[in-house]
This record gives sequence, C-alpha cells and structure tokens, in this order.
Amino acid sequence: MRRVLNQIDQFLDLSNACLIKLAGESRIELARKKYPNMKREIDTLSSIDPSGGANKYLLWALKQYAGGGSFFDIAKAIPIFHENIKRFKKKDINKYDLAELMDDG
Repeated sequence: MRRVLNQIDQFLDLSNACLIKLAGESRIELARKKYPNMKREIDTLSSIDPSGGANKYLLWALKQYAGGGSFFDIAKAIPIFHENIKRFKKKDINKYDLAELMDDG
C-alpha cells in the first residue's frame, strides 16, 4: 500500500511540474504575441521570474517595461513581491504599477 501511495505522490508531483511548465510556456507565447519586438526582454524576464517556471510575473513585467519602467527596478521588484507577498495589501501583482509596488514594498 505504501508503495502505491509513493507512486501516486510521484505522479502528482510530475503532473504539477508539467502543468507549471505548460502555464509558463503559455505565458511566454502570449508575451511574444503581445510584445513581438521584445524577444530579448521576454527571455531575460522569464529567466529571472522566481515563480518556478510558471512565468507568473512575466506579463506584468513586460507591461511595466513597455510603459517606461526601468528594467533594473522591475527586476528588483519582482522577487521582493514574490518573497513578501503576505506583507502586501493586494496579493495580485497585476493590481500594482511599478511605482505603487516599490512604495508598498
């Protein structure tokens, strides 16, 4: 019985990893369609996204960058938000613009 439960746990872990990867890839595809002239930025922001391959913050980051946000500030803000989400009043990064996020942090 324990062996079966271990196999189920391994399957669920693998399934979750696959879903996260698919979600991340979908966000990258969406980003490339929405921001076709930002391939390098998409790749860089995706590589520093701390959400474990899900690219949870990618579209927000690109929106901030396209709106004139500093790449340095965006790269600094994302991990601060990710690691301290409980301290923020709004738990969804999309509810913030870069200036608000830096002020609230």
